[in-house]
Amino acid sequence: MLAQNLKERCSSLLDQNKIVGVLGGEHSVSLGLIQAINDQYDDFGVLHIDAHAGLKESYLGFEQSHASIMRNVFDSCSNMSKLIQIGVRELSEEEFSFSKEQARIKTYYDWDLKKDLLKGESWLNIIKKIIDEMPKNIYISFDIAGLKPYLCPNTSAPMAGGIELNEIQLLFAQIINTDKNIIGFDLCEVSPNIDNDIDAYFGAKALWELVCYTEKSRRNSIK
Repeated sequence: MLAQNLKERCSSLLDQNKIVGVLGGEHSVSLGLIQAINDQYDDFGVLHIDAHAGLKESYLGFEQSHASIMRNVFDSCSNMSKLIQIGVRELSEEEFSFSKEQARIKTYYDWDLKKDLLKGESWLNIIKKIIDEMPKNIYISFDIAGLKPYLCPNTSAPMAGGIELNEIQLLFAQIINTDKNIIGFDLCEVSPNIDNDIDAYFGAKALWELVCYTEKSRRNSIK
């Protein structure tokens, strides 16, 4: 099983005090790493950047797909004290009801973010609210579909709306300027097209930001 195999490999790396990142592929590939993080940390949060909630109990009868990734994380990771979702703009009634019932889940829906911005609230102030929800240790799960679709037109399910990459960069920068530690990450659903390299370019940029801010966070933690 992919999740179990990945969990074992990531646990070995975490035991060596390494910070682990996973690249996908379909978003469900990150489950094993997050479960390994759960075994290593008594308390951590997941920052989930995505167009989709990923909270379905199953999708077409399959419980391990991208549509259920955060539901599987929620159900199997008891040390995850907070799941913070930003940019979500496509979800089922089941997912919406489930997230509203769970104190461990805080969702910043894309339509609410846009409403606040249109009313004059600054992105920096919104970021502060997001960071205030985070525990000290934070794992970042970044589905490229969380960005505006012109940045990732070939991902499996691009959605209208979304966040600019530079807005995500500022979020990462503000996270490491607080007392939070980035303890791991994944980047998923990057799908370059044979006719253009838009997704590859912005996917590489997103990965670069994840690596750089994670390393900066590590250096901050050992000062």
